[in-house]
Amino acid sequence: MTATITRSEPALSVRDLSKAFPGTLALDHVALEIAPGEIHALVGHNGSGKSTLIKILAGCETPDAGSHITVNGATLPPGSPHDSFLAGCRFVHQDLGLVDALSVADNISMVGGWPTRMGTIRAAAARRRARAALAAVDLELDPDQPVGELSPALRTGVAIARALQHDERAETAVLVLDEPTATLPLAEVETLHTLMRTVARSGVAILFVSHRLEEVLELADRVTVFRNGRNVTTEAAAHLTHAEVVTAMLGFELEQVTAPPAQAEGRPGSGPVLKVEGLSAHVLRDFDLELHPGQVVGVAGIEGSGRDDLFPAIFGAAERRAGTVSVAGRPVSGSGPRAALRAGIAYVPADREHLASLPGLSARENVTVADLPSISRAGAVRQGAEREDVHGWFERLDVRPQNAIE
Repeated sequence: MTATITRSEPALSVRDLSKAFPGTLALDHVALEIAPGEIHALVGHNGSGKSTLIKILAGCETPDAGSHITVNGATLPPGSPHDSFLAGCRFVHQDLGLVDALSVADNISMVGGWPTRMGTIRAAAARRRARAALAAVDLELDPDQPVGELSPALRTGVAIARALQHDERAETAVLVLDEPTATLPLAEVETLHTLMRTVARSGVAILFVSHRLEEVLELADRVTVFRNGRNVTTEAAAHLTHAEVVTAMLGFELEQVTAPPAQAEGRPGSGPVLKVEGLSAHVLRDFDLELHPGQVVGVAGIEGSGRDDLFPAIFGAAERRAGTVSVAGRPVSGSGPRAALRAGIAYVPADREHLASLPGLSARENVTVADLPSISRAGAVRQGAEREDVHGWFERLDVRPQNAIE
């Protein structure tokens, strides 16, 4: 990161930005402006256009004709990640792109390159450069420490330091953070917030995407809300309430509903739909839980408390040392995920990318891969039945865009 930016023009200006895919208008004449040193939040439901905007800024997608983007007053050439970098755009995605087995210094050098002499890496110089990149965002870490040993917030900090490291070819103007706190424990969130404020004070504009509306209102200077590919509002965070942001995201106002205590126990005379007794797995000890029809139960705890062991143990994805799991009064017979699925338990793990999806397959294939027999005949997938099934789920769950099953 370089010296404080004092330019008067916007760090990022987006006007009339549109992007159409076959059957979908992802962005419809979007406008956005971010000042140097501003922390600007971008919020919206899934399919609202946030990811498309980020991909266009990164040069991974080309906007439609008539779109206009400038960085520090200079036009951003479309469709070129290299030109995006030279313009001063930097990105840290949810998948941080770090290699756990490598050191902090090596992870930072992965983008800017390792200093060499006669074809040999100069390890001492790489460590010095890593320390400088970390110091620019007020981080003090051992450059030789493996990234896999760091806390989630510090791992994100390393990714930010790597993105902002000094490069003689281009001065950093805009840092885009795509849901940087999505997988962080609450105790780690403030660490990252402090780091983001440090970056903003240097004059770098920050555009960050988040679904945590409380942090958006606390951290951001201004908030932009996308809905169905359009910018529906941009307002100072201090002038917005949680309810107003939700209304802007949805297009209608939600009513506050509080269920009477008796309703939380399900229908009269009904027992728990899920019962866990004496469950022990890894650090989890003697855990009991009852879940009744219609209930939503939250589980909270600091890292290492056993919170992260509970759901894999219930589903059979982690070994249980003791305890039983019952569904609708019937014990889950057998162990492992297959037994849980037979009993009617579904599980979505926290690591969506590596454990809950197959990136090389389409949305349609990802939806049906867990239940191929229901859409197959004689060992062959019936594609018509598969598409009908997936369309039904997309409509039922309001997945957007609805036609993005391929």
